[in-house]
Amino acid sequence: MFMPLCFPELKTLNWGKIMNRGLLPSHYLSSYSHKLLSSYVIDYLLQEVHLEASLRSFQGFTRFLDTLGFCQGELLNYSNISRDCGVDAKTVKAYFEILVEMYIGYFLTPFQKQGRRRNIRETPKFYLMDTGLANYLKKYNFVEFKGADAGKAFEHYVFLELIAHKYLNDLEHSLNFWRTQNGTHEVDFILQNGQIAIECKISTPIERKNLKGLIAFGEEYKAKLHLVTLEQRKRLMRIDSQEILVWPIEEFLTALWAGEIL
Repeated sequence: MFMPLCFPELKTLNWGKIMNRGLLPSHYLSSYSHKLLSSYVIDYLLQEVHLEASLRSFQGFTRFLDTLGFCQGELLNYSNISRDCGVDAKTVKAYFEILVEMYIGYFLTPFQKQGRRRNIRETPKFYLMDTGLANYLKKYNFVEFKGADAGKAFEHYVFLELIAHKYLNDLEHSLNFWRTQNGTHEVDFILQNGQIAIECKISTPIERKNLKGLIAFGEEYKAKLHLVTLEQRKRLMRIDSQEILVWPIEEFLTALWAGEIL
């Protein structure tokens, strides 16, 4: 499996390059990354996926790509996506499955522990294998790294680091997200069958209302709680009976790759 550049190879985080160029080595290092991303989509995605998808149905795949960038970290609603790209929901589902089979994207499935009464939605989330590809498909260019789009992109980047760490170290631990059935509580990433919960936030200051999902998950599953941020200082927050370790992103990734998180 080919993996994009990860933190031990980057050492420092340049958000403009990570989000606008992406982490495929030739793209990250080039001043002409937009042309390279365009070529990647036209010459690779369209051609290679066509060979695979033609056996099932290639109708509307170009329109599907126009919607794909907006699916990052979102619950997949195949019916809504099918209306946007003009193909049936079964075909849309097949497109996603092909992307996953080709390691162009990943499903993130919901966490559910047996014996618990609170059920989460069964719908998976989806992430592309590269931040630059996702933002190219959205036709979005980051000038400054703030706002809702930046928050979703930050979550996407952390997911790719967790995936790279898992696969490159040949680890067997589970990686999921958590969301209650009514959607009132959510946690970005759940690892090791509920032992570790990780939330990603770029907004400052960090407030209790931003941590409701982590607090609820900690109360129910007694997990170790981590908050990955753009803050400059690592610190411990205590809210009610819960302890949340607040990480600057670079320190978190250093600890992750050193084997100190899991």
